Amino acid sequence: YSDKDPRPYYTWSQSERKEVSLAVDLAMNELLSDMFSNSFEFAVFDESFDGLDPLGIEMFCLQLKQLTNRIPTILVVTHYPFGEQYFDNFLDIQKTNGCSSFVKSVKTKLDRPVPKVRLNRK
Repeated sequence: YSDKDPRPYYTWSQSERKEVSLAVDLAMNELLSDMFSNSFEFAVFDESFDGLDPLGIEMFCLQLKQLTNRIPTILVVTHYPFGEQYFDNFLDIQKTNGCSSFVKSVKTKLDRPVPKVRLNRK
């Protein structure tokens, strides 16, 4: 996204708008942390993957992984079935007949270093 893209915001795809929204959320988090000279203990991202394509989900998850250097606990609520490749721990909670119940807890160990993320789309 650049000054050279003349398209109005309302013409962008859902994925493009969501990526900008998440970038603003992450930037505001960092700005508030710097303003108050205090890092947050945790952050919650609820349904943040809605509207993202698979590449957008991967890029955002890698951004969240980098964010753990500043915020020790990040909670991600999603209906997408994934987890081990992006997160150190996850809980599986299922809703049946209007009642949510805990299914399992998984502690994973990431064997690969988290790459620096740079989203470069046209």
